[in-house]
Amino acid sequence: MHLTKRVWAPAALAFLVGTSSLSLARADTGYHSYASLTEKLKSLASAYPRLVHLESIGKSSEGRELWLLEITDHTAGKPADKPGVFVVGNLEGHHVVGSELALGVAEELANGYGQIDSVTQLLKRRVFYILPRANPDGAEFMFRKVRWEHPANTMPWDDDFDDVADEDGPDDLNGDGWITQMRVRDPEGEYRQDPKDPRLLVKVDRAKGERGQYKLYTEGVDDDGDEAYNEDGPGGINPDRNFPRDYPYNKPGAGRYQLQAPEAKAIVDFLLSHRNVGVALAFCLHDNLIHPPKAERGSRGQSGLRSKMDSRSRRRMFGRKPAAGVNTKDIPYYEHLSKVYKHLLNVQGEPLVRTEKPAGAFFQWAYFQYGVPSFATVGWFPTLPRERKAVKDTTGRKGTGARSGMPGRAGRGMRRPERPEMAGAPKGREPENADAKWLKWLKKYRGGYGFVEWKPVQHPQLGEVEVGGFLPFVRTNPPDTALPRLVVGHTRFVALLGASLPEIKIAEVKATPLGGGVVRVELTVENDGYLPTVFAHAARARAVKPTRVEVETKAKMLSGRKITFLDPIPGSGGRAKAEWIFRGKKGTRVRLRVVSEKAGTVETTVKLPG
Repeated sequence: MHLTKRVWAPAALAFLVGTSSLSLARADTGYHSYASLTEKLKSLASAYPRLVHLESIGKSSEGRELWLLEITDHTAGKPADKPGVFVVGNLEGHHVVGSELALGVAEELANGYGQIDSVTQLLKRRVFYILPRANPDGAEFMFRKVRWEHPANTMPWDDDFDDVADEDGPDDLNGDGWITQMRVRDPEGEYRQDPKDPRLLVKVDRAKGERGQYKLYTEGVDDDGDEAYNEDGPGGINPDRNFPRDYPYNKPGAGRYQLQAPEAKAIVDFLLSHRNVGVALAFCLHDNLIHPPKAERGSRGQSGLRSKMDSRSRRRMFGRKPAAGVNTKDIPYYEHLSKVYKHLLNVQGEPLVRTEKPAGAFFQWAYFQYGVPSFATVGWFPTLPRERKAVKDTTGRKGTGARSGMPGRAGRGMRRPERPEMAGAPKGREPENADAKWLKWLKKYRGGYGFVEWKPVQHPQLGEVEVGGFLPFVRTNPPDTALPRLVVGHTRFVALLGASLPEIKIAEVKATPLGGGVVRVELTVENDGYLPTVFAHAARARAVKPTRVEVETKAKMLSGRKITFLDPIPGSGGRAKAEWIFRGKKGTRVRLRVVSEKAGTVETTVKLPG
């Protein structure tokens, strides 16, 4: 599968077409285990030695290599001197689609070199660092004889605080090769059958007089005899809860301290040693592409007071507090790239995949601490078609469009019907829960595959129980038949991120004689990329070094500095200027070198006029 020959620049998005829905198969055999993924990565590096370098940036808790691909034209300059894109997948063990999308992006970029001119030029000027599987130990649970979802790594962990680790994991009671759920009839339980669909359970609301019917457990027995079930299975720490941003202390899967997970620490170590990375993309169970960040409002009193104070007074009174949200100056970039992403992936409606609160998440750390625009996506977007309901005409007037099904024009003084989300649910009708929507989606697109009907099983400790529920992985990973379409859309977006990176160039150098061997030298630097050289938050947090101009000459400098720092340069042709005054002989060379951490390095030499 190769990309069609197209232009990749942000202004050329009109060629991109939507994707149609697929008939999704049941057998998801296209996913790669760690062994097959390793073989695939080594084959890719072997097939494209000029473009693809494979290295391990660390090891997982079980000792598996964390493989990273460096993709660029290595004959066209050092990778460290080029603006870079970092892509990571499979931070949560059960979100294996992240690996497949990252791997597919790497293959498409390598395949496109020499075939598509825009890709070829992109790989000459940019470097892509792709880590397909950040949590290989957790992902292996998808390929075991008995499969179950395991977000964390397998570092031994005492979940129930009995001084013994990993002694009470799930068990396959019905022998179907899957770990699902078991429900036990008990009036003290917190669940009851959904009145609309008895296959589903909903939480009881005792304040409304609802009575409990079931207790709900992960499928298994009480291995350690503490009258709890499957509360202390294998491992561990979820790497995507272990980064130093809003770290969730004492929460399940977060570890005892930040970067305790070797997988998370390896990623941070890599990025801190590769400051040329200017943008990051994480395939994970978080999202800021479908729903981009919004500006956070401060209190009226504080904002009103601040408006009457200068910046120095504000710092004295309020101090420099940690940023609570994305900087308002950065939000337009997130909003624009969100629109582009949804167009490329043909996202329509509200996806069913549940995203989680980003506490300790990688993409948050990459923005707030590392200082680059950072994006998160689940990578696939199952949705149900919107149900259109006929609007009953109660006006008694003709021409309102009720017969044709088209909305008519409301007359003067006529009350417009409320939008459903404003009017609320009709009386006596509860809103449809997420599980019910998933059942509809599985029925429509997978022939009902993905849900195991509840069946009675004799439990050694609880007597008769029922085992069933949603299969592992079906609500976090798409069928493998959907992967090719998703890979193409995400490759276009990743390439677009690369093309959007800041890229500095010298727009103008002027040397003006002032008399007596004195010369004024003026330099204008332009940012030819879309993104600014430094995001607003990164400048505030000093997470990214400012662009600097270094001067090397034998002439005497009368004004200016040997190292001059420039303010962040906006993208799309933004400019910054610097000037110096020298005294020197005619023909004396002045070398000007401009260094940007995220936008590359350029230099020029000017000769002093007589």
